[in-house]
Amino acid sequence: MNSLLKGLNFRVKNLGIVREGNLTQKPLTVFCGPNNSGKTWIMYSLYHFYALLSKVAKSKSDSVDENHERVSLEKFNRYMSSRLPELFNTSSGEFAGATFQLEATEKDWHKIVNEACDSARVFLMPAERNGLHLFFRELSTRRTALLHHASREKINISELLRDVIHSRYALPIADYINWLNELPEKQKSKHNGFHDHALLLKKKSCGRKLQG
Repeated sequence: MNSLLKGLNFRVKNLGIVREGNLTQKPLTVFCGPNNSGKTWIMYSLYHFYALLSKVAKSKSDSVDENHERVSLEKFNRYMSSRLPELFNTSSGEFAGATFQLEATEKDWHKIVNEACDSARVFLMPAERNGLHLFFRELSTRRTALLHHASREKINISELLRDVIHSRYALPIADYINWLNELPEKQKSKHNGFHDHALLLKKKSCGRKLQG
């Protein structure tokens, strides 16, 4: 993580139970508190920020949108807040007046975009992942069986696909399920540094257990 990305400041308003507050995201940021105190809402919003930042950074030139205009921080923040209902996969009424915004100068904003070009894609491991690992294969199998049945019964496939493919989960959860579905193909590609490091960690951890 580069210099500016190590200490980003965010302003939160009317985000679920969180009425108002500030957040400074560090290389290690820990959210702690009782249930239903807004931890997941904030974490998902951070995921949302980095996902959108990655899209801006991948534009053809320094921070431009589809019209090849410079994306100002004000425009980015406005867009990010407007997409919160889509992030949580709920109605816009649930987020009336809700904002999640990056606080920075316009000069620093464009530096942040440039630094994000060299940063890894954001990856969130949700707290629900243990349950997701148990049922995601069953979910995929049932969708396939449903489509097969629909084709035999001459049901409108296009309408069915819109309903089946449309995720009922918050975006971070849907993205994680998609990652799980792609994992078997990813595991076939073993010729990379991460695979070698994983094997080394596995060897060392197994060796320590045997010694203990």
